[in-house]
Amino acid sequence: MNGLRKNESMTNKLFLAAWLAIGLLSGASFGHGGEDHADEKATPTNPLITGSGSRASLQGEYAEAVLVAQPEQLTLWLDEADSNAPLQAELQLQIDGTVFDLHSDTIGVYQTTLASPLTAGPHPVVLSMIAGDQSELLSGTLQIGASEAPDSTHSWSPWWWLLTVPVIALLVFTLRRRSAQKPQRFDRPHEQHAQERQQQRERADSDNQHGNRNLLIILVAVLVSMPLQRAFGHGGEDHADEKPASIAVNGDAPKRLPDGSLFVPKSAQRLLNVRTERVQVADHAVSLRLNGQVIADPNGSGLVQAPQAGRVLPVQNRLPALGSKVRAGETLALLEPVISQSERANLTGELARVDAALTAASQRLERLNGIRDSVPRRDYEQASVDVAGLRAQQQALRDSLQAKLPLRAPIAGVISDTSVVAGSQVEAGHTVFEIVSSNARVIEAAAYDDRYLQTVQSAVFLHDGRQYPLRLLGIGRKLRDQAMPVQFQMQNSSGVSSGELAIGTIGTVLVASAEQHRGASVPQSALLRGDDGRAQVLIKIAPEQFRLLTVSSEPLPDNRALISSGLAGGERVVISNASLLQQIR
Repeated sequence: MNGLRKNESMTNKLFLAAWLAIGLLSGASFGHGGEDHADEKATPTNPLITGSGSRASLQGEYAEAVLVAQPEQLTLWLDEADSNAPLQAELQLQIDGTVFDLHSDTIGVYQTTLASPLTAGPHPVVLSMIAGDQSELLSGTLQIGASEAPDSTHSWSPWWWLLTVPVIALLVFTLRRRSAQKPQRFDRPHEQHAQERQQQRERADSDNQHGNRNLLIILVAVLVSMPLQRAFGHGGEDHADEKPASIAVNGDAPKRLPDGSLFVPKSAQRLLNVRTERVQVADHAVSLRLNGQVIADPNGSGLVQAPQAGRVLPVQNRLPALGSKVRAGETLALLEPVISQSERANLTGELARVDAALTAASQRLERLNGIRDSVPRRDYEQASVDVAGLRAQQQALRDSLQAKLPLRAPIAGVISDTSVVAGSQVEAGHTVFEIVSSNARVIEAAAYDDRYLQTVQSAVFLHDGRQYPLRLLGIGRKLRDQAMPVQFQMQNSSGVSSGELAIGTIGTVLVASAEQHRGASVPQSALLRGDDGRAQVLIKIAPEQFRLLTVSSEPLPDNRALISSGLAGGERVVISNASLLQQIR
């Protein structure tokens, strides 16, 4: 009996060992879904970027080129390295030592026809270029026939697990049958027979427990073999930490790569007219950007106001219009005084009294004139003075009733504002016309930090894409809305006149101080706004690859900006149509 149990235990152990071996070997042999990779060779590394044809980038100090190989032709794009502008040059192209003749129908684009497609594999490329007094030799490698990188994800095929179904069923059936066997009968006494039945029952219970344990071990082995198969399904090699050798990008459409850079083929760059500028880090003057507004120059502007209440009347049936040029002292309008009825009655009565007195004084003067030789000279002169005084009073009273006061221009210039029409009534002190000199303009700005205003070297006013030179007039010492008022005098330069700007025009004042900051100068068109609101620039890292960088910027005169951090110098920054490239997804 003990020998039989040992045989059964040994059989179970051998069965379990065979089962584990089958699981591990199946994982090693069929870890890739039943595919055998024993005879496979290493797949060549893919280039980072591939288009509709194989591409090779040739980079030099003066020029850069992109060679696109298609089955029937070669296309070469040639640009200046710093500006990215198309370059026309004399070229000689060699591939594997074979010289190809290139022809150009468009500046910077060269083509040639292939007699037969290039064979798969790497091909050394040498390009000699002569453009004016510049000559350069560019070299690179053209990879033909690069395929997609294989998928390193290991899959397991469950077909071989179907073999385990009948084996497990047979094992369970055997164990159950053995446990269900009836005890044998022997012709023995009753006590010996009962003892034998008890031993058979205990042996059956032990066999059941042993069979259940074996069944549990088999199930655990099956579950363990599954991850082992995935981990060592390539002949015992663990590929968990492997990464793709490169990222392949198919097609010639601009796209954003997984690493965040932008792939922009040369054809798209020509279409978008992308231009770059190589930047250098240097010391630049500190600049301030202030909000400014055009105001009238106190020394070049004037007001025409009504001296008293009255009605405005035109001169020669016409009032000056806005923008009309006027001369100093020119009568712009007439003011007819407006008086009440009682005042008019008093003036009329006073005028009548003066008229009567003037008549009596005139008659007396005529009598004295007739007897001048017989009257004292003093009486004659007094009569003459009385007549003259009464005539002056008469004229003043008549002027008060009928006269019209002239409104004259205090300076020469143009009418910048008027608020009356013919016949309108105005109060005393009302501004009828505003006059400004043709070229007298002052810019008033608000500065929240006046540390650099004490050492101003230059300033410009920016409006509608134009720059107007300024000269600092003065800095106020009284805050307005927590800002210091600063005034600048506009200077007329060649081609730019301050008279083009209307009073009230709002713009930007750029002030350059004598203090220095270190950084790279770029045009304002190179600055972009990121999703987080911070400033960004787009730099060119390869002939067909660009990358966005977050930077810190400050304004500079001449419509430029100072990149104080983010650039180390020598980068090629996109300065035209950068916003279009930023939208590539």
